[in-house]
Amino acid sequence: MSTFVIDGFTPDPHTLVIEPAGVRPDMRERWSYELFCGDRLVFSGSDLGSPSGVTEDEVAAHALLWLTLQPGDTDGEYFADYTPAQIEWCGEYAESLVTCLYDENGCEVTDLSTYRVDDCA
Repeated sequence: MSTFVIDGFTPDPHTLVIEPAGVRPDMRERWSYELFCGDRLVFSGSDLGSPSGVTEDEVAAHALLWLTLQPGDTDGEYFADYTPAQIEWCGEYAESLVTCLYDENGCEVTDLSTYRVDDCA
């Protein structure tokens, strides 16, 4: 399990927890994730897939990219299962939080190793 604390982009710090969750039927690795805003759980699931050999730091960046999508970024069906609280979170935090995925030159950051804290035991 890896924990990433992303602070300074939004008024409240965000914590992303990533953990291996087995292998999907298509043989891609499956990952579980939890995204917290302060102490409040915003998103959780175990439906994130990646090619084998991808690091937890890379999976964390991929997860954050998907979790910070907002209505208008993709088709409305993507948000069909979002709760009102999740939609509200998107409107309040997503646009600012996603900026941690870009460096000072505007280039995409491929992993969140900068925000990784000690692994939980």
